[in-house]
Amino acid sequence: MPIVTINQYLLPDGRVKRIQIDMEDEIAKKVEEIQSHEFEIAAEVLNTGEVSMTVSCSILGEDLEIEICPNGPPVPIAFKRLIEKFNLNKHLKRREEIQDEDQ
Repeated sequence: MPIVTINQYLLPDGRVKRIQIDMEDEIAKKVEEIQSHEFEIAAEVLNTGEVSMTVSCSILGEDLEIEICPNGPPVPIAFKRLIEKFNLNKHLKRREEIQDEDQ
């Protein structure tokens, strides 16, 4: 299985650690494509013990897709769901529109 690398934000201060996750080919390809367009995929363990996973964009200044699940075995399933839900073309178009407005 291919390995994908994402950012993990650590408690208590939000330090960033690069982590690697084994993913099936199709999901790994989508992750690579999302990241190649400068969208960030990140995860963090919340104070509740749950895991939050997001796809975000610094240009738009927001999380574009989010999954929250219990820590443990549900994490890979939720990560896959996050990547499958993310509509790259929609967000690229939106980002382009915002950048055009700023000019």
